[in-house]
Amino acid sequence: VAAVRPWLRARRTQARRRAAVERDVADVVTLVGLAVNSGHNLIGSLRAASAHANGPLAEAIGLAVASVDHGVRLADALEVLPDSLGEVVRPVVVALTSCDRYGAALGPTLDRLASDVRVASRQRAEAAARRLPIRLLFPLVSCILPAFGLLTVAPLIAGSLRGLRL
Repeated sequence: VAAVRPWLRARRTQARRRAAVERDVADVVTLVGLAVNSGHNLIGSLRAASAHANGPLAEAIGLAVASVDHGVRLADALEVLPDSLGEVVRPVVVALTSCDRYGAALGPTLDRLASDVRVASRQRAEAAARRLPIRLLFPLVSCILPAFGLLTVAPLIAGSLRGLRL
């Protein structure tokens, strides 16, 4: 049992980190888009977004921008993000690296990407909402149903036992 605890703790930490990244992707993409539309270049907009956002994605983008300051190409620094943060950030990385490498239009790309990320986030929320009744089934059956049975059936049984004593 003691050997399993660190594994479970690491697994819970990874799940929390993945959930935080999934929550923050849309906000970071929106911040980068706002910075680009206000006149920043790609590196400046990533720097501004990482400074104003919170969470593991903003930290990873900040580290990627810091590595660019040390001579690493931005596309190369961003390509390692899906390995550490998960596949949720792959579309963001692909869009940003294509803008860096090939000179694709950054504003429309980020607008479309923000829309796609928000749709995916909404779909994940709807899936979680569909799973909620199944998760609530066990507490309902084990806690509320016995109490309901005691409140309705126990008085009937007590009344019938009084009637048998005649």
